[in-house]
Amino acid sequence: MTYKNCVQDFIDDGTAVTIWCHNPKCHHRGELDLLKLRDRIGPDHGMLFEEIKDYFRCSKCGGKQLGMTRHPLTGGKPNPHRVRG
Repeated sequence: MTYKNCVQDFIDDGTAVTIWCHNPKCHHRGELDLLKLRDRIGPDHGMLFEEIKDYFRCSKCGGKQLGMTRHPLTGGKPNPHRVRG
């Protein structure tokens, strides 16, 4: 499998992205709204963690110790814990 690594590729392929807070007192997580992210940083912007990490902070604790997981959308329904980019 070949991974594509720009925002529009993730949208087109039905890929979801979850951002995790690594603060041991928080552990908040949320799914990125890729359409809003595309509008904010452009459709051709890379989606490697190192390329997007500076755009986010935890909406619960404000922390910048984050991780990212990419996965297929489940049932085509957005995650109710979506992180607003």
